[in-house]
Amino acid sequence: MKNILYCSLCMLMAACTSPNSKAGPDSNLKQSHSPTVTHKTKLTNFAVIPSIDPDPISDAELDQVADLLQLCVTEYNVKAERDFRAKSDLPYPNGHLSIFLAEYRKQLVVSVNSKGVKTVWVNCFCESVYEDYPNWKKEINPLDVNGGGLCYFNVRLNLTEGTWGKLDINSII
Repeated sequence: MKNILYCSLCMLMAACTSPNSKAGPDSNLKQSHSPTVTHKTKLTNFAVIPSIDPDPISDAELDQVADLLQLCVTEYNVKAERDFRAKSDLPYPNGHLSIFLAEYRKQLVVSVNSKGVKTVWVNCFCESVYEDYPNWKKEINPLDVNGGGLCYFNVRLNLTEGTWGKLDINSII
């Protein structure tokens, strides 16, 4: 059953492209497989999840993932605070509506399409629930989570273009 779920997830991810990406829906994304490698990078608490075809990610690309992910999350945090302040006179509850990347585990799935566009789908989950996923470095955590607030989110980063798609949060509290 896990293999069917994993294959379905890979096919779904291959069918999706980032809205900010210049790769079209017919770009034939090819899933990649990254062997277990020790990386020296500024990205923390991460695992490159094995997938179908080998295509390792370099330390420089992992640093780019860290930079793009931080920019994406900063953009989200600024918008979340702006939206909250527009609707409320209460003090902004920073710890409840903002994402702090140091508090998350990150699962990376690398893919390269036929045009050579490299994307990384990043699945993030809170450190506080990490023990619920003992195989988090080998398998994608379940995406069907009841509630969870900011504890579960994901985004597709386009390393070739230096862009990202919509940051998808499991649910807002």
